Order: sequence, then structure tokens, then C-alpha cells
Amino acid sequence: METAQTGAQTIGTAITGLLAVASGGVIWVLVRALAQAAQSAATALEDFSNKQHPSTVLLAEAAPAEKRLFGLFGREVPCYPISAGPLILFGLAFVAAGMLLAFFVGVGMGAST
Repeated sequence: METAQTGAQTIGTAITGLLAVASGGVIWVLVRALAQAAQSAATALEDFSNKQHPSTVLLAEAAPAEKRLFGLFGREVPCYPISAGPLILFGLAFVAAGMLLAFFVGVGMGAST
């Protein structure tokens, strides 16, 4: 009986050690995979930020013809700064107006008759 208990304890210790080593290996593989995924994401983001938008390329190709056309009339090509700020503000204002209208009408409020 004593030999069986000693054998069971030895097997239990061996299995615990094996699982500890295996779990460490799994954690190492997961950390390595996460590092590679982060590196790939950083590379993809860098490639994306280095690309020019198609509209920028199109406008750059049209710029010489535009300058010639405005030159015929003796004018400079107008160059206005482009900003998304006003568009974002209009969008937020319309979303707020829609939510206010929905509140007054009772949409989504669970209002019953």
C-alpha cells in the first residue's frame, strides 16, 4: 500500500511538473504571437500612413491644367484650407437634433398610449 501511495505521489508530481513546463511554453508562444501581431500591425499602420489618398493624387495631376485655365482669366487658383471640423460639428448637431426630436416624439422611450 505504501509503495502504491509513493508511486501515486511520484506520478502526481511528474504530471504537475509537466503541466507547469507545458503552461510556461504555451504562455511563451502566446506572448511571442502577440509581439509578432503588434509588429505586423505597426508595419501595416506605417504603410497605410505613408500612402497618399487617391483624391490627393488626382488633384495633383489636375493642378497644372487648373493653373493654366485660371491663368487664361488672369486669376490665381483659389486655395482654401480644408478642415473636417465644421463637417464634424454639423454631424454632431444633426445627431443631437435627431435625438431631441426622438425624445419629444417618444421614440425609444417605451412610451405607451
